[in-house]
Amino acid sequence: MSRRSTPSHRPLRAVRLCLSALVVAVVLAPMPVGVQEVDRSTPGGDTTIRGTGSSVARLDIPRGAVIAAADLEWTGSHCDGPPALLFGATRLIPDRITGDRADLAAQLGALVGRHGIAVSVGGPPCADSWSLHVVWWVEEPAPAPPAVELSAAENRALVLEGTDAVHELRIRNIGDVDLSGLSLAGEGVRCDPIPGMLLPSAEKTAICRTSAKSAPTTTSVAVTGRDTTGRIATASAELRTNGFRPSIALELEEVPAERGDTGPATVRVRVRNTSPVPLEQVAVGGSPAACVRPVGRLEPDQSTVYTCRVGRGAVVTLSATGLPVVDGVVAAFTSSARNSAVLTLAQPVAPAQADRVPPAPPPERLDSGGPLENPERTAGFIGILGALVMMVSVGALSSASRASK
Repeated sequence: MSRRSTPSHRPLRAVRLCLSALVVAVVLAPMPVGVQEVDRSTPGGDTTIRGTGSSVARLDIPRGAVIAAADLEWTGSHCDGPPALLFGATRLIPDRITGDRADLAAQLGALVGRHGIAVSVGGPPCADSWSLHVVWWVEEPAPAPPAVELSAAENRALVLEGTDAVHELRIRNIGDVDLSGLSLAGEGVRCDPIPGMLLPSAEKTAICRTSAKSAPTTTSVAVTGRDTTGRIATASAELRTNGFRPSIALELEEVPAERGDTGPATVRVRVRNTSPVPLEQVAVGGSPAACVRPVGRLEPDQSTVYTCRVGRGAVVTLSATGLPVVDGVVAAFTSSARNSAVLTLAQPVAPAQADRVPPAPPPERLDSGGPLENPERTAGFIGILGALVMMVSVGALSSASRASK
């Protein structure tokens, strides 16, 4: 048996609607299954649609809304079961019924999700009239963190030791919020200020400088920026500096002398550019003056060779210098390439003894100046001569003794 509204029931129905609204607006807890707890301080909204029987009303719920309550009320029901609503082609049947009121929050929340809905709702044909009051909260999504991108243009230029290498960097805002207070920093890196804001998807160009060393180096540089809430975005990049120190090689070599050559020695001088850039005004100085030469320009790894004549036994002390050419500009004298070498020449060599016939030894002579060809024969001859002299002397003495008698 269906119930119909009468004038006597209207005040009671009004009180019931007020109490229902009060429950929806104030209590709203505990939430039915499928309805999420939300921050009640966030902006929200509500709407009520009404109809009679199977009439249609339009329901609009914004994107991002979270269903907090969905109260279905009806009058004059002659339904065999719970009255159902038709949301487009989807039929929702309430499962929490109290008298002539039902809770559709769980079913509607599952249908709407976070995508919002704009749909025609058909009422239950088994009810004289119906109304659906929906309350929702809109959860503000947490803002995405600020993000920035930093890249450095490749710099292959050779940079003389002690001078600055210039690097061009690109800063791009890859986040969804504005960035301000942008700055670049790195050990040994000097960067120009970055003025102004950087809007999303926008980019800026910045210039940084690094001091070149005697060999290539890599330095890290980082960019930092802040959004309007103070959150920090940062990114880094590598700066490569192709530093070099100019160098030059100097070699001295004594050319071997020919046999019997007693004249000045020949010295071979070799000068080579060992720098990665050309050298201008290359020259060899020092002593002796015979080995001093202007050379001119030498390309990388190019060499020149010349000879000079120096007295034997001398010490050759030479030095080679040259000015590097960087980006077509000749560097200052203080940046010149330098090298020295010393060579001590060998003493003069006399002709080989094997090339001469050794002289005969001088003949031995007696005291009288005659030749002494055989010492043994001479000694025997002297002995015989001495014996004869003695015999003559003895004979003479004997004769003298007889005459005195």
